[in-house]
Amino acid sequence: MTQSVAEGLAERVCALDQVPESVQSQCENLLLDVAGLCVAARNSDYISSLKKSLDAGGACTALGHAERYSPEDAALLNGTAAHGEDFDDTSPPASASASTATARCSASPPAWKRCVG
Repeated sequence: MTQSVAEGLAERVCALDQVPESVQSQCENLLLDVAGLCVAARNSDYISSLKKSLDAGGACTALGHAERYSPEDAALLNGTAAHGEDFDDTSPPASASASTATARCSASPPAWKRCVG
C-alpha cells in the first residue's frame, strides 16, 4: 500500500528524536491554538453546512465533534474551522499543517499518543 504525503509527514514528525525545546513549545502552542479555533467554530453556520456535505463514519476525529470521519474529511473540517476563526496572526501555514497531522494521528491511538505525548 502506498503511503500518502500526509501519512509520510506525520510519520516523520512523530519519529523525530531531538527537537529543540523552543520548537516543541511553539508546536504545542500552535496545536492548542488550532484546537481552540476548531472548538470555537464547531457550531458556526459554515461548519454546519460543511458537515452536511461529509460522510460520517470514518476512523478520524474532527476536533469539537462527536462524529468520526475519513482522514481527508476530518482534515477538511479541522482546516476549515481553524482558518474560519483564525486571524492568521501567528503563522498562516500552521493551521493547515496541524489539521492534517491531527486527522492522521487521530486515526491511530498509538500515533496520536506519539504526536501529542
